[in-house]
Amino acid sequence: MTSRKKNIFIHGRPSGHPLHMKYGASVDAEFVFVDHILRWHDKGSGKTRKYTSWLLSSAFLPRKRSYSLIISEGPHFMVGMLRWLRLIRKKQKLIALLDNETLYFIDSGYYKKRTKNALVRLIKKYDGIISAGKMEADLARKYAGPNAIVKQIFNGIEDKRLSKLLSIQPNTNSNNILFIGNIGAGWRSWYKGFDILLKSFEIAWQNNSLLHLQLIGLIDSTYLDELTREFAPKSKVNIDYIGYTSELDKYLTQSSLYLHPARGEAWGISVTEAMAAGIMPLVSNLTGSQEAVAKVDPDYIVELDENKIAAKILSHFGKETIAKNQLAEKCKIIAEFYSETNAIRAFSEAIAEMEVEFTKKQTGNT
Repeated sequence: MTSRKKNIFIHGRPSGHPLHMKYGASVDAEFVFVDHILRWHDKGSGKTRKYTSWLLSSAFLPRKRSYSLIISEGPHFMVGMLRWLRLIRKKQKLIALLDNETLYFIDSGYYKKRTKNALVRLIKKYDGIISAGKMEADLARKYAGPNAIVKQIFNGIEDKRLSKLLSIQPNTNSNNILFIGNIGAGWRSWYKGFDILLKSFEIAWQNNSLLHLQLIGLIDSTYLDELTREFAPKSKVNIDYIGYTSELDKYLTQSSLYLHPARGEAWGISVTEAMAAGIMPLVSNLTGSQEAVAKVDPDYIVELDENKIAAKILSHFGKETIAKNQLAEKCKIIAEFYSETNAIRAFSEAIAEMEVEFTKKQTGNT
């Protein structure tokens, strides 16, 4: 007979993020789809089906009153209904792992007012929030309920991958700038700051025509053509779209700078992966993994402004080889800490600390 789990981890479709699933496993969690009764999460379903699924999936969640912690991958209304409809006991705690765009989109006004208000109301129902990075944790404290416990963790690179990346020796004298990410039309392009990336490169290239920008990831070619015509009409001759590649390490060895001007990205694992390969990242101050970059050189964290980013690009490529090599070496030293093993440990420790604090609150101890 399979032993019963202490906690439950509720995640989306088609599956939870691989690292998030390991977080859940580290705290003895059972895994359940958010729409386990009526599937909608990956189907582009209408409102009626979605709302019905929230209700049914909450009402018929197996053993819902037996779990100590009900953890969700992101904020889910199905989870909020467990509290709103009093389907669980008061001593059971709802915890949200917030490691996506939601909090920044709430804070930046990206969502419509009705959506924003509903999400804020939902987030306030959680007893605890775990966020990847200081930027996300600060936003969580802003929108969480007054008694909610907020913990800050970080995301890590899979251990074997990290070891391989640390063995890479980049060409710091290269004129290549690298970007890694899957880009689609709409919110994801905006979230990744892809327009700012192209505008910044256009300005920098006009001052240094030796610069090359390499784009790795899945990007619709028609959409990419539209964006380069609009934001990089002259420099597009030096923009190479690699697409998906199984030879990522080859491009890492050819690069001197990693550019990632995101708009509120919760973490951005590609930033610390680039660091592990010895490539200095230049990130926006709205990128969660900026805290790792700051340990190497805080000057590589720039406001989301194409002129300021372009100036920093030119400054980087104007450095002497010895200075760029020192940055590369320091990147590797800092990135070594951001392993998957350490990230999973940080998550399980955050959960353990929360449980202690929940107990203290229930017994009236401080």
